[in-house]
Amino acid sequence: MSTKRILANEIDSNLDYEVIGLDLAKQNVSFVGITTDGEVIRIDRVDYSVLLEKAAEMAPTTFGMEPCTEMNWLCNELKQRGHICKVFSGQAVQAQIQAFFSGQKNDLNDAEAIAFLAKDDRLTSIRAKTQEQMILQSLCAARELHLKHSKAILVSLKGQAQAWGLKIAKALSSEAKLLDLIESASNVPQEVRELLAEQVKACKLTERKANQLKKRIEEKIQNNPLCQMAQKIPGIGPMTAANLAVTIGDINRFDKPKKLPAYYGLVPRNLTTGHVEKMGRITKRGDKRTRSLLVQSANVLLILESKGKLPKCQLQKWIAKKRRELSYCRLVIALAAKLLRILWACLKYGKDFDIRRAGIARCNLSTEKRLGI
Repeated sequence: MSTKRILANEIDSNLDYEVIGLDLAKQNVSFVGITTDGEVIRIDRVDYSVLLEKAAEMAPTTFGMEPCTEMNWLCNELKQRGHICKVFSGQAVQAQIQAFFSGQKNDLNDAEAIAFLAKDDRLTSIRAKTQEQMILQSLCAARELHLKHSKAILVSLKGQAQAWGLKIAKALSSEAKLLDLIESASNVPQEVRELLAEQVKACKLTERKANQLKKRIEEKIQNNPLCQMAQKIPGIGPMTAANLAVTIGDINRFDKPKKLPAYYGLVPRNLTTGHVEKMGRITKRGDKRTRSLLVQSANVLLILESKGKLPKCQLQKWIAKKRRELSYCRLVIALAAKLLRILWACLKYGKDFDIRRAGIARCNLSTEKRLGI
């Protein structure tokens, strides 16, 4: 690594930067630029507004950074100004710090490590989300938050009611009936009844907000080709499709169908050593929310198949075969990965889901069927 380091106070937009490394913080960034002459320009603190102003004056260059809250927004802003953005995992940056900075981790060292990683074209960078994907992600996150709040309030309500001998049935969900039940409990003090009634109203309010957000998400994905194609696959609903649209991006990033399940951590960890193959638990890499929804989709599909509501097809035969070979939990994971491979094929070849072909290996199809003739 270059040892010609210059500590500066402000960004010189007239210099010809080969790459720029940024260590992002809430209010500002640490800036390290490597010029074409090999100089390493280090600036401890630069405000976001100043960075974007200087980026507009620079010649197109490559910016590197770690994934964090501001990453997607900053990448979109820099791309609008003609620059290339690369995002590297924290593990790659940490390895660079250990190897070249003796483990001395600080903001400037992080930014310099990121800058040198950006020079390496062999590393796979993390994809930044577009503005439309960020909007959809925000809607999905807000809906999930309202659902968590609603469940937490309901659990607290039932616990407090039970402490006063008032049992709320699981099937009782109507706001009016819950309020009537609480009001008719004469053995509960009036002050406690008022608190319980407030919790009922708060719970139902958060449920209504979650339902409103769900309708907005369903309206948002009506014009999204990926979401419309995904929803035609059995088991995948609008919420799962929306999260898939946020995280997949361009399907051409995945050259093989097995890479899509690996992207969501639905493949076993490889622990092979000494030429002895050993597979561990699933990696659980990628987006946790999308992986959870995919597992739920697979579980719903298995329930439909067990009740005989899934039509006779190759996918149903595949499920029946795997049901004899795997435990239920492993079967759910295998089916979730199968749904992703089916989605990959639909998106890659631009064909809607066909239940007659799903589950058949592509090598077993005729040339005409492969081409969609």
